[in-house]
Amino acid sequence: MDYAHAMTRIPELHASLTESAVPDVVEEQELDNFTRTVPRLINILPDVLSNPSDPRHKVALAEMISGLTAVLDIVKPLALVRPFCFVG
Repeated sequence: MDYAHAMTRIPELHASLTESAVPDVVEEQELDNFTRTVPRLINILPDVLSNPSDPRHKVALAEMISGLTAVLDIVKPLALVRPFCFVG
């Protein structure tokens, strides 16, 4: 999966599924696959854009992670939040 495909396809799938009276099973599976793989993509981006001396890498990394987080949050809010527990 690549960044550009995720950024275009997730909003399309979400719109299609929310507007449809009868959800398409194939689209639901595709969207579910994206929601599972986007966190992995976010995890590998720092390795791909790993030159700390290049400000373009820092900006690109921030923009890409922000965009992926935003589209994932539309579909599945709190998908990137780690569970935590309170110690009482």
